Amino acid sequence: MVWEDISRFNLNHELPSTHIERDFTIEQGVTYKYRLYQYNRHGVYSNPVESEEIYADFEDMFLYDGVRQLKVRFNPKVSSFKVNIPE
Repeated sequence: MVWEDISRFNLNHELPSTHIERDFTIEQGVTYKYRLYQYNRHGVYSNPVESEEIYADFEDMFLYDGVRQLKVRFNPKVSSFKVNIPE
C-alpha cells in the first residue's frame, strides 16, 4: 500500500478525532484508507490513527461554478463523439 501526504496541519493540542479533513481527489470505484499521525521538527512520528476502508461509489456528479451547482447522473463512460461544425 502506498501512503501519500494530502495535508499537513497543526493540531494545537486537540485530539485527532476533532479534526475533519476532506479529500476532493477521489475516483469512482476505488477504495481509500486514511491515517493521521503527529510528528515534530526532529522527524519523530507518533503511532498512526487509521480510518476504516472507504469505497468511493457515486450516484451523481456535480458541476459547480462558484455560485450555481448542476447535478448530473454519474456515468463515467463516453459512448460516442460528435463533431460540431459552425455554420
